[in-house]
Amino acid sequence: MNDLEKYFNISFPFLVNSEYDLDEVILNFGYSNDEMDSKENHKKLCRKYYELKFTSEGIQKQEINEEKAKGKTIRDNLFSYDLANPEDDYYFSTLNYNEVNKIDICNKLYMFFSYHHIQIIENCYDEINKFLIEAKTDTQANVFLEAVIKTIHYSNFYLNDILKSKNINKIQKYTSEQLIEFNKDLLDTIKDRLKNIFPHILENTAIEENTKQEKENKLRKTFIYKFGSLLAEKVIQIDSEYYQYRGTQYESANALAKKEALNLGVSVSTLSSHLSQTKGGSGHKNNLFHIKQFKYIELIIEDFRKAKKDISPLFMEKYEELKKQVEENYT
Repeated sequence: MNDLEKYFNISFPFLVNSEYDLDEVILNFGYSNDEMDSKENHKKLCRKYYELKFTSEGIQKQEINEEKAKGKTIRDNLFSYDLANPEDDYYFSTLNYNEVNKIDICNKLYMFFSYHHIQIIENCYDEINKFLIEAKTDTQANVFLEAVIKTIHYSNFYLNDILKSKNINKIQKYTSEQLIEFNKDLLDTIKDRLKNIFPHILENTAIEENTKQEKENKLRKTFIYKFGSLLAEKVIQIDSEYYQYRGTQYESANALAKKEALNLGVSVSTLSSHLSQTKGGSGHKNNLFHIKQFKYIELIIEDFRKAKKDISPLFMEKYEELKKQVEENYT
């Protein structure tokens, strides 16, 4: 759920930010109204639900009906299933891509985007403009427009990211490419028509686009990012009774710091402070899991997922806790 859905109860189906959203676009628009044409398909495109069970014989995958899937936490796909920490129940959903004619579906999507691209842009803009006109205050209008821009950027980030994945098929790839073009044209339309009314928002957005990578690179050069990456990778492990670095246990933060600080390129006091504050939850400057450090945690998660690297369960748990705090503060 993006900010527009969460805070304004407005949904734009073409601003996708998950594989489920992407599949919904394909499911809703990758079809044909021609009865003869649909008979040529292997099967009709539809959504399927599965339950995974981790047993002594391995992972057991079983198709379930939509009724049984109701009320369950449905994942986008099975690729996030954690073999090291399997859950009792794991549900995921996807379309029946292996049962349909992929070329046929891509052709239908091509026809849809070719004929309706401009109209979709206009419909989305009209809905955005309607909300801005009816907004009760300038602040509400500003916050809404910022949420729209943020959602477009997040959608673009997701689509560019999924295009790098080896797990998507040619239908998802083609649709992602079309939606990236849609995002670009929608953002250009918003900027062109609203730049004189909301210059402060749209100018800041342009700056953010140009400097986002620079800001992330600066964060990656800090020691707290490096420290967090070592925790996420379980190179450093912090237990209630000891500290561990590359399999060697230390009774105190200072003992580990004296041994390894030089190898990590920091002073003994800096490493010791990061270790002890992160373990004890005290302070915020060197406590990795303080809400003020969330931008580092978020970037580490993002970088690890792009590189398809495993992330420590403890690190993911802390990330989810901080994310919840951030969302609560936002509301």
